[in-house]
Amino acid sequence: MPSSLHEALVSFFRARPLLAAELLAVAQGLVPLGGVEGVMIDTDLSEAVPAEYRADAAILLRGALELALVIEVQLQQDQDKKWSWPAYLTLTRARQRCPAAVLVLTLDSSTARWAAEPISSAPTP
Repeated sequence: MPSSLHEALVSFFRARPLLAAELLAVAQGLVPLGGVEGVMIDTDLSEAVPAEYRADAAILLRGALELALVIEVQLQQDQDKKWSWPAYLTLTRARQRCPAAVLVLTLDSSTARWAAEPISSAPTP
């Protein structure tokens, strides 16, 4: 059960959704964006019809290094992967309760450069 303090802090965002963008701008050193609207969206992140996230392989390293690795063989660029790889990472980390990484194996330098590009989930300064 969330505490009263927890609920009070959440209520700030419910009352003023744009507060999230303002705090992000301060924390990341971003210039506040003009013409931006904050809209509350559904907080239930479960899926009634779950999306299928199926990696090529997944390995759990144990011992001196504890790490869950999601292995993806990528023979060519596929823009959809830039959306599914973060889900693989987050779901594997949550399920295994340890650090996780996505390891992309490719055979050509062009695809390797593409796969190595950072995947941002937030605006950058």
